[in-house]
Amino acid sequence: MPTKLIEFEFETKYEVLRNFPGNLLANLKLWLPEGDKPVTEIVIMINGFLDGAMEERVNNRLLNQTYYYKFIAEELNKQNIAAILLPLPFHFDRGADFSNQGERKFAPLERLRENGSFLYYGGYDQTKSDIHKLIKAIHNDKEKFGLGDSEIKIHLLGYSLGGAAAMGAAAELQEKVSSLSVLFSNWKIAGLDPNILGDTFRPFRFSAEDWSRVLSELERVRGSCDPVFQSIMWGDNNLSPWFSSCPQRILFIQGLQDETFPIGMALKNNSEFYTHIKKLNDEFANNQRGSKKECAFILPSLSHLHTNLSPSSKKQIAGYIASFVANPAI
Repeated sequence: MPTKLIEFEFETKYEVLRNFPGNLLANLKLWLPEGDKPVTEIVIMINGFLDGAMEERVNNRLLNQTYYYKFIAEELNKQNIAAILLPLPFHFDRGADFSNQGERKFAPLERLRENGSFLYYGGYDQTKSDIHKLIKAIHNDKEKFGLGDSEIKIHLLGYSLGGAAAMGAAAELQEKVSSLSVLFSNWKIAGLDPNILGDTFRPFRFSAEDWSRVLSELERVRGSCDPVFQSIMWGDNNLSPWFSSCPQRILFIQGLQDETFPIGMALKNNSEFYTHIKKLNDEFANNQRGSKKECAFILPSLSHLHTNLSPSSKKQIAGYIASFVANPAI
C-alpha cells in the first residue's frame, strides 16, 4: 500500500478534457521510506498506455493494476528515496468519471477511439505539462510530499508512452531533473503494421482500422508535434539536441514486453533506437571533455523477451532501477 494519497489538480490546454472532471482531479499514490532519516529524493513514475487494462493473475490472485510501480517504489524506499505515481490521462484514479471498474479499465482506449491523434499526442503533451506542474508543487511544499527542508533531487521514470512523455519533459526541464529512467518498448511507432496491432488491441474493442485512422490523423499534425515525439513516432528526427540537454544520468531498459507492441514487431525498431542512443552517448563523451553524462542500458536476452516476465523478474528490474537512481557513477 502507498504511504499516503496526495490530491492533485491537473491543468489542461485541451478543452475536451475539461468535460471529464475526474481526469483533472485525482489522488496520486505516494510511497515514503520508513524511519527518521530525512528524505531528500523523489522519483516521479509515469505509467504505460495499457497499464490497468491488462489483468494479471499470480496463484489465482488478481494483482492490483499498479502493482509493478509498487515494486519499484518499495525498492526505492529501501534506498531512502520517495516515489509517486503520476497517471497518464484517463488512467487509474483519473478515470473516475466512468461508473464502474470495467468501464474505467477501457477509458484510455475509448478516448483514443473518439479523439484519435488528439489523445495519443495530446496525452503525451498533457503528461509533459502534468510533470512540470507536479515538480513545481513538490518544490513549493516539500513537507506535503514527505521530503526534508534541504535541497532535494527529483528523478523521472516512465514506461512506454509514459517513458516518451518523460523524455519530452526531461528535455525541457534539463537540470531540474537529476536522472531519467526509461522503460521503452519501441521506436518508429508509425511504421508498425496496423493489422498486428489490431490483434493486440482486439480484446479492448480497438481495431486495426481504428489504429490506421489514428496514424493518419497523427500524420496530419506531424509538423506541430514536438521533436522528441516526432523522433519516437516516425524515427526521422535527430535526437542529438535532446541528448545534449537531457539529464546527466539516463537509464534505458527494454520495455519488459510492453503489452502494446508484440515482441516480434518491436525487436528491430527497438534495436535501432538503442543503437542510435548509444551512438549519441559515445559521440557526446568524445566531444565533451570532462563530460559528466552517464548513460546505462539494460537489454534482456532474446530468449528472455519471448517469455512472460514473472513478478519476481519485475522485482529484479525494480532493484536495478533503484540502484541506478541511488548510486551515481559520476
